[in-house]
Amino acid sequence: YKDVEVIDAKGNRVLPGLNDSHLHLVGYSRLKNNLRLENAKSISEVIELGKAYIKNNPSKKVIVGNLYNDNNLVEKRLLTKHDLDKISIDLPIICYRVCGHICTINSKAIEVLNLNLNTKVDGGALDVENGELTGVIRENALNLLNEITKNYSVKEYKEFILDGIKDANKLGLTSLQVNDLSGELDIHKKIYSAYKELAIENKLNARINHQITPEVPNELIEVYKFFDFENNYLKFGPLKLFIDGSLGANTAALYDNYLGDNQNGILCLTKSELTNFINAAKSIKKPVIIHAIGDRGIDLALDHLKTYSTERNAVVHVQITSKEILEKFKKTKVNAIVQPIFINTDMFMVYDKVTKSLAETSYAFKTLFDNTVTSFSSDAPVESLYPFLGIYHAVTRKDLSGEVTYNISEAVSVADAIHAYTVNGAYMSYEEKIKGKLEVGYLGDLIIIDKDIYNIENTKIKDINVLYTITGGRVVYEK
Repeated sequence: YKDVEVIDAKGNRVLPGLNDSHLHLVGYSRLKNNLRLENAKSISEVIELGKAYIKNNPSKKVIVGNLYNDNNLVEKRLLTKHDLDKISIDLPIICYRVCGHICTINSKAIEVLNLNLNTKVDGGALDVENGELTGVIRENALNLLNEITKNYSVKEYKEFILDGIKDANKLGLTSLQVNDLSGELDIHKKIYSAYKELAIENKLNARINHQITPEVPNELIEVYKFFDFENNYLKFGPLKLFIDGSLGANTAALYDNYLGDNQNGILCLTKSELTNFINAAKSIKKPVIIHAIGDRGIDLALDHLKTYSTERNAVVHVQITSKEILEKFKKTKVNAIVQPIFINTDMFMVYDKVTKSLAETSYAFKTLFDNTVTSFSSDAPVESLYPFLGIYHAVTRKDLSGEVTYNISEAVSVADAIHAYTVNGAYMSYEEKIKGKLEVGYLGDLIIIDKDIYNIENTKIKDINVLYTITGGRVVYEK
């Protein structure tokens, strides 16, 4: 071969390029310039960070904060409009909880959006206390915020995509299954145009497979109609639905009430809506993947997916599970897309949310791996994009400090964890015959890492560095 670049791996481990099977790439890049609250330890710190952000960003007309976690605040409660009013009463402020399924807005945002006690949203909620809105908004009601959040240009979306892929390549990711096409049809078209232009310009350094979330079933067919370009770097995959919310926000749909809370979560879709969406996917022969976190939500997803006979349907997240639900995955042959990195935070709250017996059969990665095709992902920006953190948590079942272990019987082997990040990830997008292995006939996607992941202590997996990332035979990252 002429003009071939030879790279000496110098005895370092070579792996197939890693595949994150569920994330939000545009959202990951977009929030980099927002008010970052993931390190806030108190509400007063949130307020100070907000004031400093406004001072440093005087041109901002709407303030958007991300990644605050009430479990990390000393007050152990959600933000309210009164907290955010201490940042500003003149600018609309939106602060999203880390899960992305709940947010708090200030009084100015409530005024601009014309929200009141009569505002109702199916599959969502606006919290009320003492006869007034608290500013807390949940699930489908978050769509009300679209009116004041920025409508980006195709050029800006292209910048977000390239920025996110650059980070992904640095972390050893060569394939990304993204849920960026979500929400309003006009936004779908802009984001698609951004990806299409980058693909035609040969600027996509990771292989993109889209998971698509329209607002209503009949839009699904319309969305797929304007996808007029595909290649090995840009493909359009399953319908992605949301059945419930998140565990941290107490909106994941459970059979029993949350401990200490007189409610059992939110179903974001009715059974008839779920059926209509699945029928729309059937009509264009696309698989369906469903966000479901609580046991009631997961059970509902499995019951509906078993009516649609395709081997690539999946439930995304699969966190709170009974033994019966885990066995149901085997019977229905529905796949699972899970995020082992969630263990780092969720192990400290799951026993406060559900009964001990249910907590001990949850986040059951080994059982899922044994029962069905299971792939790993990050759900970035909810958690870190770094796949070796996910592998560390899957293999050790420990928190990041290494001091606390959660249900070690559900740990998977290193080999199975890598399989979940390669071959099984490729399976989810019908690409297991061309991706996920270092074999003749497979795409030239591979990485070189600085530690032999098969022969180091499992606790050191989180410290692995990527030396090279190669996509399609091209070096896209070199340390």
